[in-house]
Amino acid sequence: MESDEAAVLVEQAIALIANDAGEARVAERIEDALEAPLKEGVDLALVSRALDVVERPGQDEAAPSETRELLVQTVPVALVDDTGPAADRPRMGGQQRLAVGGRDGGMQHDL
Repeated sequence: MESDEAAVLVEQAIALIANDAGEARVAERIEDALEAPLKEGVDLALVSRALDVVERPGQDEAAPSETRELLVQTVPVALVDDTGPAADRPRMGGQQRLAVGGRDGGMQHDL
């Protein structure tokens, strides 16, 4: 586990999906989030549902998108390409947290 904060691990899972890192790496990061000692601000029921989608037998092309949608709802993170509800979520620690995929290697940026 790279972090002890579930929110950070969920954000990393979102970035892994954006970068097509593969379902095994995404599932591992989601499992880490569920096991993390610091779970503040994370909807664990949705994280668990996201893990179920990733591990669902007979994966289809919609699974990464479905997993991403569930994860985006679990933490207050705005996605650079998102204009939906996550973009309007409250800021953590006075800063808006952005999970960015693809173009910058899936890094999180605080604004």
